Amino acid sequence: MDATQRLEQLVDALCMGFSLTAELPEDDRPSFEELVPGHPLNSAINQLEQWQPQQQTTKPTEGPDAPRKFLTHDAGPRTCTQGAFDNSRFRPGEPLDGDAEFCPWVVVQKYPKNYVGNTNRPHVTPFFDNVLEGRAWDFFYLFDPTAPSQKPHLLVPTAQLQSFLDVINEKLGIALAIPGGVNSNRFFMRFGEGSTPRPRYLRRVHGERDLEGGWPHGSISDVQAFWSASQMCRDRWLEKLKYVSTAPRKDKEQEKRQRAAKRRADRRHMLDEAQTLLGLKQGRTVKGGKKGEDVIFFCVDIEALERPPNPVSEVGIAVLDSKDIRNIPPGACGRNWWPLIRAHHLRTHEYAGLVNRRFVAGCPDYFDFGTSTFPTRAQLPHAIWSILNTYIHASKDIVLVGHDTKQDIRYLASIGVDVTGTNSITRILDSQVMHQGWKDSDNGRGLEGVLADLGMASKNLHNAGNDAVFTLRAFIGVAIEEIRQQEAELKGEEYEPELWNA
Repeated sequence: MDATQRLEQLVDALCMGFSLTAELPEDDRPSFEELVPGHPLNSAINQLEQWQPQQQTTKPTEGPDAPRKFLTHDAGPRTCTQGAFDNSRFRPGEPLDGDAEFCPWVVVQKYPKNYVGNTNRPHVTPFFDNVLEGRAWDFFYLFDPTAPSQKPHLLVPTAQLQSFLDVINEKLGIALAIPGGVNSNRFFMRFGEGSTPRPRYLRRVHGERDLEGGWPHGSISDVQAFWSASQMCRDRWLEKLKYVSTAPRKDKEQEKRQRAAKRRADRRHMLDEAQTLLGLKQGRTVKGGKKGEDVIFFCVDIEALERPPNPVSEVGIAVLDSKDIRNIPPGACGRNWWPLIRAHHLRTHEYAGLVNRRFVAGCPDYFDFGTSTFPTRAQLPHAIWSILNTYIHASKDIVLVGHDTKQDIRYLASIGVDVTGTNSITRILDSQVMHQGWKDSDNGRGLEGVLADLGMASKNLHNAGNDAVFTLRAFIGVAIEEIRQQEAELKGEEYEPELWNA
């Protein structure tokens, strides 16, 4: 827990009336000497000193089991959920605009269990046991485009949940609130990014019977819109759907097994998708693609200086057009395709004289696949886009390839290059994840280890240009060798990578 998080928790503790020493681990308790003049905490304390709580209109029950009363500076309570959302302009089946905030109904139902303390939970739970009775809720529905035949998921406007909490607060004299921090993602959900589906209006519900009034069919237009969006938008949309479709908690061991099985399936799917796009599985297509379509494999590797603030010092790019390899046998580990890879090495001018030595042996001067260029820090984003735009303007699907791709994407974003924001990049494939799928391992190996497993010679790694080329070679090699291993096992033969004997 860093200093900012500790200070935020201190403010929360002051607002909610908790004892700081009871809530924080001993090692994380900040001393008041740490609270320097001018720190944001001082203004928060001043606001607490100036604030006067409103008089409670309902007196809580006396006694040790009474609901605990907290002081809060939240806005005054609303008397019902109906006034929190205007449904007059909606007809059943219409989608709501992307600015609306939603909360999954399963999260609402589990609010007392997951977000109310032991003291108040017995008093709050009865309200949620009858959450639909005598109150108006506007329900929206959302289908999973990857399984449109399944029952839709239900959501309600976040404003209506807040109104419901206000009602409970007024009656019990407590201060329930929508959680902050990471948990707030479950309560303030927005949809519609990059043409992905948005929640559609179901109906206004006043009781259990109203909610049992039948379900609509999935929308073909939503399915089409989902698959026409970029892979990044689809991934983010599906990540949100996990919150919407949260199932009751199972035992931890079962959950652990399910997560492991899903990771294994995801790795297998990525490996299969790479093999199909490379043309290694004839007659196969991938979702959102067309049979026989050409794609651009655009591989990126980033080198950053070891010392904070870890600025980007090198960008390596390797590109392979699937059209160029269509009628060429790949050869051992894809060796016949290697000469068709186009490589770029960009070195940030201001850091050209600095070399990493502490954690890795950097070698920025030893680019083996062309000539390095030296854009300034200000020019670097434009230099990257100028290479990428060549393929974007060709109107081809671009597959972003990397080794531990998420880290490279974060580094690119730090210099103003958001590759997730372009619809031309339709997929992200990771040679490290593919290698895990091939070896059926939960442990991701570095690029050098993957190359060794393939029997692929390499030199001058930790040069971004070289690493991009070798990452693309490893990507191809893993896709090929996994197929060779399967074929050998089906024949009852012993398998070893083809390059081991080369």
